[in-house]
Parts: sequence; C-alpha cells; structure tokens
Amino acid sequence: MSKGMFVQRRDGRVAAMQYLYSWSLNRPADPADDLRLFFEQLEQPRDHYAFGEELIQGVLQHLEEIDGHIRTLAHNWEFDRIARIDLAILRVAVFEMLFRKDIPPWCRSTRRSTSRNSIPTPMRSASSTASSTG
Repeated sequence: MSKGMFVQRRDGRVAAMQYLYSWSLNRPADPADDLRLFFEQLEQPRDHYAFGEELIQGVLQHLEEIDGHIRTLAHNWEFDRIARIDLAILRVAVFEMLFRKDIPPWCRSTRRSTSRNSIPTPMRSASSTASSTG
C-alpha cells in the first residue's frame, strides 16, 4: 500500500470517528444531506475520504450488531456511560474487525477467537506458540 493510501485511510478513519461522534449526539433527519454537509467542511475533496465514508455507512448499517458486541464486552460498565467519542472509536474498530475484508490477517483471526465473555485477542500461530515454549 502506498504512503498516499495510508494517509487517505488515516484521514478517512478520523473523519468517520468525527462524523459518528457528531451523529451520536444529534441524529440528523436526513443522513445523506448531513453527510454532504459534513464532507463539504473538510480540508480535502470528498473522494479523499472515500474510505471514511465506507466506514460511516458500514457502522450505521450494522449499528445494532456492533453495539451488541460492545455491550457484551463492556463488563461492569453501562453502555450509556461510555463516552460518545470512545463509542465512535469502538464502533469503527469493531466494524473493521467484523466486516471489512481488507484488514490484516491477525485482525480477521480475532473474529474467530472472540467469545461472548472474552476480549478479542489475535490467535497465535503454531510457529509462535512453539517458539515461545521451547
């Protein structure tokens, strides 16, 4: 992946978290118009934030399932007490781990190792397990 692509993905994640934070405080009547207005106020043209827009759409599309995972893993913590900015970050992260196909393999293996009562952790490969025990 080129340096420019990393910059766009980082900028997209920042934009997604900003939008989702704002959205969590004041849900718009017209999300499409709200997104248009949001992207108009950013520094780069809207297509620069295409990855971020995919994250926003994905989180909103899978919101109930994503929030269900967060609720399950937030032991001894009421969901409504989670700071809105933290929730925006968590929602983007959980969406990427569960639904994106272009994430690193160790993140995809996290999906398989997540149970209802555990925090997701990368699965260790047989070679790393053998080298750590020998």
